[in-house]
Amino acid sequence: MQAFSLRKNVSTLFCLSRLPDDIESLHGVRAFSILLVLVAHKAMAVLFNPYLNRTAMAEVKVIFVGE
Repeated sequence: MQAFSLRKNVSTLFCLSRLPDDIESLHGVRAFSILLVLVAHKAMAVLFNPYLNRTAMAEVKVIFVGE
C-alpha cells in the first residue's frame, strides 16, 4: 500500500539528494524529450484541427438556411 502513500511519494519526488551512480545529464535529456512531446502534440492539434472562425461559419449557415 506504499504505492498510494501521498506522504512517501511527495517526499520522494521532492528529494534533492543524488545517488552515486546517477547520470545527471540524463535528466536534461529526459526533460528535453518531454518538452518535444508536448510541442509535437500541440502542433498536431493545430495542424489537423485548425481553429476556425465560428462566427463566419454561423453566418454562412444562416445564408444557406434563408435561401
